[in-house]
Amino acid sequence: MNSRRKFDSIADSRTKVRKHAVSINDSAKWQRSGNFIPKRKEAVLKSSPSQKGYFESITEIDQLLRMWLKVRNARSTRPRYVRFNENRLKNLKVIQYRLRTDTFEFGPYQYFIVKEKTRRSVANAPLKDRPPHWLIYEHLMSQWQRRFIHDCYGNLPGKGTHAAVKRLADWARKPSLTHALQIDISKYFSSIQHNYIKKVLLEREGNSHIRILIEGLIDSFVTSDEFDHLFEENSPYRLTKEKGIALGNLDSQIIANIYLNEFD
Repeated sequence: MNSRRKFDSIADSRTKVRKHAVSINDSAKWQRSGNFIPKRKEAVLKSSPSQKGYFESITEIDQLLRMWLKVRNARSTRPRYVRFNENRLKNLKVIQYRLRTDTFEFGPYQYFIVKEKTRRSVANAPLKDRPPHWLIYEHLMSQWQRRFIHDCYGNLPGKGTHAAVKRLADWARKPSLTHALQIDISKYFSSIQHNYIKKVLLEREGNSHIRILIEGLIDSFVTSDEFDHLFEENSPYRLTKEKGIALGNLDSQIIANIYLNEFD
């Protein structure tokens, strides 16, 4: 019995020695190749937004062209869209260069008034901004969509006004639900504080190029004093100078969703 135990002990020791030798050989092999990360983990890191290759991949010309085609869709006959499209490769290369060198600047905006139920001042971004808008939108969606509650509907795939109305109708038909709370934030887009939304967006963002682009987008628009008379002089709205996101930008709705995500 004792000899059997000795034999098992020796066998276990040899197995451990072999495993240790394999790990040493593997380590030496990785060091000689200049690669210290196992292939499985390396593949994950390459797709991580914090890596340099990620930003280069989403700013390739074919990706920017794909985003431009989304911008041009249904507006292809408008004169400025036709002019941009005639030199689209040249224009997209300029955008690509400025994105990759962190010198891209959003704006300037043109403004027009929309009168529906209320009077709204809409910011119309130049066409050069539109592909980067899509770039930021797709990036933020990949990072934030899974964090939103189920009943977040603004500018999300498969959501929107009709889906929200259907959800409300389903609730209204339930006898157990007898109360509803309707809340509206006055001048919501105009009152979003730059410092706070930057903190929320950037605290989980590891890619330096994306960080610079997001900061540039937010800083490109500042609310005017048009609505100051609606608020008291010592109110947070009046005291905060750097505030507001552009009503009309593709990214503004998802940024608005993110701003109140913790509240939801």
